[in-house]
Amino acid sequence: LSSPQDLPTSCSYSLRNTMPPNDPPIITVDSLRCALGGPGAKIVSIFGSVDLYHPRSEALCASIGQHLAEELPDLTIVTGANAAVHYHISRSYVKSVADREKKIANIFHLAPVGYQCDWTHGTVLRVGRDMAERREILAKVGDVAISVEGGPGTADEMSKAWLWNVPLIPLGRSGGASSGMFNSPTVIDQVPNFINEDDWKLLWDDSVDVNFTSKAVAKIVIRILENNDPGWTGITDNAASDTPIPLWVSPSMDSRTNNGQRHL
Repeated sequence: LSSPQDLPTSCSYSLRNTMPPNDPPIITVDSLRCALGGPGAKIVSIFGSVDLYHPRSEALCASIGQHLAEELPDLTIVTGANAAVHYHISRSYVKSVADREKKIANIFHLAPVGYQCDWTHGTVLRVGRDMAERREILAKVGDVAISVEGGPGTADEMSKAWLWNVPLIPLGRSGGASSGMFNSPTVIDQVPNFINEDDWKLLWDDSVDVNFTSKAVAKIVIRILENNDPGWTGITDNAASDTPIPLWVSPSMDSRTNNGQRHL
């Protein structure tokens, strides 16, 4: 897959109208949350690579979408409208919700001014005056974020989500920013006390079948949404580091990787 334009567009499970091209973009998180359904919406943001590099990433993305749909068919899935990871997770979610629930899934693709998304599943919203602003809004709008692979742009989204206290689920097994490259935040050694440690470790274990990992992702998302603790609002400082640690994880240590190396 060499570019977003090369992604297949045969899925027609939830084709809806997109924002007219001359409408002004959404430029605030609050405005976007309103457009996505307001305070009651359970929003999952998807971060990840434009191109897939790991041989099992496509299967992993499809499996994540499937298991999220099986466990949480009423989620609002939000993507950046330009990446293979966005496409494969959201398309799988749409198809699985349609097949199982016989309804249209809540999928939104955020395309900034000057960018186009021709995918035939979900709703395209014009969000951000440029790509940097779109990344920031995507990073902050979710109740939880999932990342697969990723380059510097994904690392930027992960870091912004991290500092905004959005619970982050990095699929470290896929490599790239999700494994700690590009100085992205990773939390392999910081398991929230309400998350099963074995599930958390599956995010990083490239030796297991992708279905085990994707089931763990769905379970972690459920626990995060169930444990929607006010403590997530705000940042605490790690006494041993200058790096702020979000309150939703234990502030016992900073698990950022050194020199962009994978943290295992």
